[in-house]
Amino acid sequence: MNKIAIYLDVDGVLNQYDSNQRIYRKKKHGWGGIMDPFPKKVLRLNKLIKKYNIDVYLFSAWHTEELQPHVPFKIKGELYKLDKLFEIMKVDYDLNILIDDEADHYNVPKDFKIIQPYYEYGLVKKDFRNLERIINGIW
Repeated sequence: MNKIAIYLDVDGVLNQYDSNQRIYRKKKHGWGGIMDPFPKKVLRLNKLIKKYNIDVYLFSAWHTEELQPHVPFKIKGELYKLDKLFEIMKVDYDLNILIDDEADHYNVPKDFKIIQPYYEYGLVKKDFRNLERIINGIW
């Protein structure tokens, strides 16, 4: 089985901007984004992470200590600079997937797979289907 890594943004991916129950992140880390406790999309992502034994890195302004209490999967590390991301990608993993609502802002190598949700909704069913298709080599 391939070694897989997901580089995960938070705002506009795991959360969305029209949510009812909100946990506000600390202002000291920048933009005051929100995270719903265990929304369905987090639980659905967790199932894929477990099923395929995926390593998860934050590629976000969020920090592990802010997010970890709100997600059931383990965050392996934080990356905020593209150069570090590409170093890890080329050495450690067979399949690298960036999940970011602003993925089109980056110059990502051809062998890097991308899921780009619409920020107002975050990950939706279509994104999860495409993610599983990428993992299974169909897309």
